[in-house]
Amino acid sequence: KCGALGRRHHGIRPRHRRVGAEEEKRCQQACQGHTHAASRRRIMPQAGPRAQRSLWSARFVPTGPGGWSRLCHTLFMEFSVRAFTPQDLAAFTPLARAAGLAAAIDYMGDYLAWQPDGYLCGVNGNGHMVSAVGAQRYGHAAFIGAMCVDPAQQRQGLGGHILAELLQHLDEVGVTTSLLEATTMGQGLYAKMGFVAEHETGVFRRTNSAERTALPRCCQPLTTADLDAVTALDARCTGLLRPRVIHGLAAQSRGRAFITRSSGGALTGYIMANPTRMGPWVAETTRAEDGEALLDAALSLPFEDAPVIYTPLCNQRAVQVLERRGFTCARTMKRMRRGPAVACVQEAIHALGTAGVG
Repeated sequence: KCGALGRRHHGIRPRHRRVGAEEEKRCQQACQGHTHAASRRRIMPQAGPRAQRSLWSARFVPTGPGGWSRLCHTLFMEFSVRAFTPQDLAAFTPLARAAGLAAAIDYMGDYLAWQPDGYLCGVNGNGHMVSAVGAQRYGHAAFIGAMCVDPAQQRQGLGGHILAELLQHLDEVGVTTSLLEATTMGQGLYAKMGFVAEHETGVFRRTNSAERTALPRCCQPLTTADLDAVTALDARCTGLLRPRVIHGLAAQSRGRAFITRSSGGALTGYIMANPTRMGPWVAETTRAEDGEALLDAALSLPFEDAPVIYTPLCNQRAVQVLERRGFTCARTMKRMRRGPAVACVQEAIHALGTAGVG
């Protein structure tokens, strides 16, 4: 007996009712002489009228020296998961925009530069990109981002499949903890894949972007010579050693990054910004006033649009500072984790760099 999936496969409607003996007999006759798909394929059943479209199988396909991919077949379409390359950036733009991930479009090229082997894309039989995801690896931990699926292809298991491929790859290279910022739509999928919630992250936007503050005396422009110290401070506070990302975000800032130092000259905080976004923003808890000063330093410069900043809501000091400077929380995301918790100083983390790198 092939069960509900088999009966659906043979055109019988078993859903929400008991199947009669005659239908069982027809199903058994249809299955004679072959092994049913349910016993020889990996199956990702989905609820709803399109459940049959989620039957799929996978096998490895060579893609050249060092390359890897999987070819997948469904009852209605064929798609492959392979490495995301710079040549895929043009196809990623309409996919991300359609999936509501337009913020990742400007950064995807940088993500690939910082982690060339960290991103995957799913392509259908016509060669069109239908899904993407990737991760920046920080030693034992990784931060997942750029997760998107073509809205026309959603609820068919494609998102879960490409995420499973990424998690398997991360396990193979020694990553023990995976982190991400989940939208409301994606939280259910991540929970099924073993992620648990840590806290909420607020997406703040300044309502009066034209108002500028004075540059505090305690803040200094960040220079190339400061980057090693900034990377070390960032690692102490976030628990993540990420020199490529810190150097890359500093290069994007183009004179919009500031630091603070103690009376002894030790680095105590930093902030980076570009014309539309602010972060990362980190200040040691022993110098709480430096956090507000760093924000004022960034706001002393003009912005092209109302600047956006991603702040953990568990850092109430940072939230209060933002509200005093005219920021409001437009929406929230949920920080989720798979694996052991990363030791960090949450009160020191005032803002993320982007939702894709943490």
